[in-house]
Amino acid sequence: MNIHTLFASLLCAVVMLPLHAAVTDGLTVYYNFDNNSDDSAGSLDGNANTVDDNLSFASGHSGSYGPGLFGGGAYLGSGPGTGHAQAPFSPDVDGGTNGGQVQAITVQWWGKVAQFQTGWQIGVGRGEGGNWRFHRWGDNQTMAWQGGGGDIHGGANVNDGQWHHFVGTSDLANNNRTLYIDGVVQASQTMSAINSDPNLPLMVGENPQAVNRGWNGEIDDVAIWNRPLSADEVDEIYQGGVAGNSLEDLAGPPTDDDNDTLRDNWEQARAGNLTDLDGTAWDGNGVTPGPGAGTGDFDGDGRSDLQEYDDRT
Repeated sequence: MNIHTLFASLLCAVVMLPLHAAVTDGLTVYYNFDNNSDDSAGSLDGNANTVDDNLSFASGHSGSYGPGLFGGGAYLGSGPGTGHAQAPFSPDVDGGTNGGQVQAITVQWWGKVAQFQTGWQIGVGRGEGGNWRFHRWGDNQTMAWQGGGGDIHGGANVNDGQWHHFVGTSDLANNNRTLYIDGVVQASQTMSAINSDPNLPLMVGENPQAVNRGWNGEIDDVAIWNRPLSADEVDEIYQGGVAGNSLEDLAGPPTDDDNDTLRDNWEQARAGNLTDLDGTAWDGNGVTPGPGAGTGDFDGDGRSDLQEYDDRT
């Protein structure tokens, strides 16, 4: 192989390296709505998920799913007064904030409007006032992000029966909040702190503090991060979605190079290596072979490494 061929091969390898390895870093919540309402953030590499924030249908929602943009389904809303999905508070739903001021957060989702029936119909949100929310901007045909300091809104008409990608980022340290629609910055302004209220749930398709603003249409691929995504990351997710790839598709399967049933990034975060923690050494029958490195109960607390992985502890 001559030097030109070698250089071309290396360049090709670099170009084809996936960018998505970092996209799910800091992911705290993820709903793919593939005919289920479970939080699958914990299965993606780089996540910061602490509990499974599974949704349940409430207030008369039928529990049925729409065809969705990706995978096997999507949340299906039928408008005000027809129910919604919700998960109880955990720090995950506010980007890792357990009450008080949210320091940094990104909320993203794909939505399709079947009909705008009333002002402020909501896609995803945590409440009124200083709580974050993603809703219709009044009686207009676009969406707004309340990510600290009131709504910032777009100009894009999303009331067209088509799928659109919505992203709101807020970064208190840099005093900035930004709204993206379909990969394009619609507004970017200074901000005040977002409130994290542990007494309110996360709702999909409704507002916890202003009911009868239920979404009429589909919602897919809802995700929350504990950091502001960059414009390049937002564009990567949007372009991937246009090509038919969900966030989960972009993230790829979790790695488990030591084949011990525990994700490598989880082991690295807790032990700094892939040898101390071991899921396969645990017999699953309540008998620990530990404590000690590689035994299945590294910290000797009577709960196996595998159980702690399942519990996100």
